[in-house]
Amino acid sequence: MDGHSIIEYPENKLCVFGGFSAKPFCKSLNYLQFYDLTDGSVKVDNSHIDVPGRAYHTATLMKGKMWVFGGVDGETRFDDFWTYEYGQGWTNLQFKKGPGVFNL
Repeated sequence: MDGHSIIEYPENKLCVFGGFSAKPFCKSLNYLQFYDLTDGSVKVDNSHIDVPGRAYHTATLMKGKMWVFGGVDGETRFDDFWTYEYGQGWTNLQFKKGPGVFNL
């Protein structure tokens, strides 16, 4: 796997999202996995159906949500914005494009 993001999530967890799979063929991923640093368990969240697979995106944690922007899937260069809230799923944020700050 290459091009994924990893952030530290509350409650001693690491969250891994996206990337490319090299085998059996090159494919962009929309996998979302949580690694519990306390007990070593892994939880896969399958609420990612609407989020296009991507790699080389940015991700950060703010206000209890993971914020994901951009990335590529081998054909498309994304300029979309998504948030993920643990236990609630994904939300696609719409904003006005133009100079200056984002207008969410």
